Amino acid sequence: MVEKVDEPVDVMAAFLGGRLVPRLFKWHGRRYAVKEVTSMWTDLEGQFRRYFYAVTTDAPNLYELMFSTKDLRWNLIKIYFD
Repeated sequence: MVEKVDEPVDVMAAFLGGRLVPRLFKWHGRRYAVKEVTSMWTDLEGQFRRYFYAVTTDAPNLYELMFSTKDLRWNLIKIYFD
């Protein structure tokens, strides 16, 4: 099952090997430590690049995060439930 969220989140990220990598995100007052980035892709919104990340945490779900270079903000886009 997939739940579309599309809400702003606070993200702590690092630059590793020249790439932006999310490490932790906060949503609805709860912190989620990123255990693994399972995939990463990009697209364009006009002239601005968007970076998408599928990540796992200690929860059994998969989360899709997006960073937009248009406004330099992160959003939680979707949650994939088992």
